[in-house]
Amino acid sequence: MKNPKGRRRRFSGSFARSLGYLLSVGLICLLPASCGDESDLAGIGGGFEPGRGCVDYRDYLHLAGFCRGLSDVFDIAVSGDFAYFAEGGYGLRVIDISSPESPVITNSVDTPGYARRVAVSGRYACVTAGDLDLQIIDISAPVSPALVGSIDIPGYASDVAVSGYYAYVTYSEFGLYVIDFSTPEAPVIVDSIETPGDPAAISISGDYAYVADGISGLQVIVISLPGSSFIVGSVDTPGDAIDVDVSGDYAFVADNESGLQVIDISTAYAPVITGTIDIQQSISRVSVSGDCACVISGYHRMGVIDVSRPGTPEFAGPVNMLHDVRAVSVSGEYAYAAGNNEDRGCLTIVDVDPPESPPSPFVGSVSTSGSSRGVAVKGDYAYVAASGSGLQVVDIRNPGEPEIEGSVYTLDNARDVAVLGDYAYVADRTAGLQVIDISRPASPEIVGSINTPGNAEGVDVSGGYVYVADGSSGLEVIDVRRPETPVIVGSLDWAGMSGMSAENVAVSGDYAYVVGESYDYGWFMVVDISVPASPVTVGGIIPAGGYDADVAVSGNYAYVAASTIVVIDISIPESPVIVGEVSTMDWTNGIAVSGDCLYVATYYSGLLLVDISRPELPVIMLTVWLGTANDVAISGKYAYVAAGGLQIVNAQCE
Repeated sequence: MKNPKGRRRRFSGSFARSLGYLLSVGLICLLPASCGDESDLAGIGGGFEPGRGCVDYRDYLHLAGFCRGLSDVFDIAVSGDFAYFAEGGYGLRVIDISSPESPVITNSVDTPGYARRVAVSGRYACVTAGDLDLQIIDISAPVSPALVGSIDIPGYASDVAVSGYYAYVTYSEFGLYVIDFSTPEAPVIVDSIETPGDPAAISISGDYAYVADGISGLQVIVISLPGSSFIVGSVDTPGDAIDVDVSGDYAFVADNESGLQVIDISTAYAPVITGTIDIQQSISRVSVSGDCACVISGYHRMGVIDVSRPGTPEFAGPVNMLHDVRAVSVSGEYAYAAGNNEDRGCLTIVDVDPPESPPSPFVGSVSTSGSSRGVAVKGDYAYVAASGSGLQVVDIRNPGEPEIEGSVYTLDNARDVAVLGDYAYVADRTAGLQVIDISRPASPEIVGSINTPGNAEGVDVSGGYVYVADGSSGLEVIDVRRPETPVIVGSLDWAGMSGMSAENVAVSGDYAYVVGESYDYGWFMVVDISVPASPVTVGGIIPAGGYDADVAVSGNYAYVAASTIVVIDISIPESPVIVGEVSTMDWTNGIAVSGDCLYVATYYSGLLLVDISRPELPVIMLTVWLGTANDVAISGKYAYVAAGGLQIVNAQCE
């Protein structure tokens, strides 16, 4: 977002503390943490009161865009409208980031060896390949990068920085080489400087190079006269200096288990540590822009630190990522985080221009006696399908303190629930459909049931009919106009279709939308139910992403929860078309839609909030870490999540 309210980038102390609360529940690229329960959140929030009502998350720190490469990503450099990946065996990959919402891979150039680090200046990118040589790549036309030169340097390259036509390469167990590539086809070594430690990273500012030198801390090297470079100053750090970035009069050192060290370098020969912060996680990389430092602080974690007062840096909070993070670069209003998921490279772009005092998404929670698998909401109550513990009725009149008011055991394993009027309809796996009278929430009662031919996995209700996704038996249509004696009146029997299993169903108008799996792929079907006793399949599609777990419908679109989130145009029921897709890099279990926001329950990442204001370009905005989330329902200003019981979070304002 381009600062629509004229907000300043400066953090305040109160903002940092309250932002910590928001980030503790995780904003995708946003950066990571393992915050699973209320106590975790309270510990980071410092007494900040949870939010009470909907939040427009698009006004806050949020994911702006995402794309995937082909191989391992080890480093990233950003220049103008392009980001450059050092992508291992695939060399240098170029990504167009001119539209942060939809970054696009443009091209790549292979490099000898394994591309590990990259730096960019003007029309050239310099790439190190471990113990091989330095590669000079012409990026004047980013869509067609070209390898133009290289030079063999003894040792193992740990990092590279570029200034003008000089590349500065740190080599483990040695120090620094200076390479003149003013003639790119024939670069030459013009200087070398040995450092006392084990150099891991380098940053250039003006006439000085700043080297993170392992146990020897920070080394300051004069580079104004290539060929006559020398160490002019140094400062020991308490840990192992493994990365460094420079902004103004300060160097910011990632000091491994000793956190972030802020070093005053205004006097080059006498640098001094002026601030430090320990975020209880080792820090491996750092990038700084203005008052914001982004650090990598764990496998799936990036942290935000307020450095507006260098002497007293404040931890704003972690942000949970959907992939591991190996490198980060902050440029302008965005942070670009590079890493991997399932051996594929990932770029996540985060808007780091947040407003003051964001509220916490977390509102309240209550444990259920069984594993919560499904949830539905009606009025003052949430109804939780709690596996072997049947149906749990939760009083949500005070969302901050929900309470279980009643419960009833079902015959098998309560997997899903739908509510209409005074009745809840529970998909009870091998026991089929259970009809439960909920007119008295404190004492719900089973008043009717019917076995289905398969395993009842998902359920929806419309009018006087219940629609059951019945596993290998397909779709069952059940007349519940007499709740005590439900009757199967129609079905789509898929017994003859090898491997097909219906997992969930959503009903809208005259159509039921059914999702499921068949061996290693997922499928989506449109079923005409205008005559409930004679359901007919009229359209279908195999979405990308494998196993399809749930479906939600709004207007002309169906949203399918698979290993990716798939947006399907259903305006012509006979010809559904995939129009949008976004990877979750996770198993999805449940999905709900309200306005321009999708809510997706996932196995590892908790609850994802996805902006669908442009259906062809869905964007994950937020990750609320609640443990394994199995289902989600939206009512009013809140999202109700089946995750270790019932979790309530603020919904996206419409």
